[in-house]
Amino acid sequence: MNSSAGERERFMAAMHLMRDAFQVLKDGASWGAYHEENGRFYDGYAEVKRMFEELLGPLVPARDYGLSVAELRVLSMMVTHMTYPEIAAKVYRSPNTIRSQVAAVYRKLGVNSRHAAIIRARELGLLR
Repeated sequence: MNSSAGERERFMAAMHLMRDAFQVLKDGASWGAYHEENGRFYDGYAEVKRMFEELLGPLVPARDYGLSVAELRVLSMMVTHMTYPEIAAKVYRSPNTIRSQVAAVYRKLGVNSRHAAIIRARELGLLR
């Protein structure tokens, strides 16, 4: 896939996400509402957050612990045991870019392995 096709695909995914997020908020009529028909509390904010995280990765402040948004996204994918080429394909970057971001994550978290990075990130609350 060339970079312009990848960028177009990401743009379209983002546009669909925005449309869906606005629909969730419109249907919920507020950020939170109790629905009598099913006896459950509907949390529009949590639903929109879940939708964005599905596309973009965890919505954690990027300034925390010096990690960039891209590094946080890669860190969240490291938990899934994806290879660097698989992560690269998913985020439309080169495997070398992913390797550089992983090295930065290790350095900033003070670790030297994928397993240690995941454990440290969970301790810091960067991963669930």
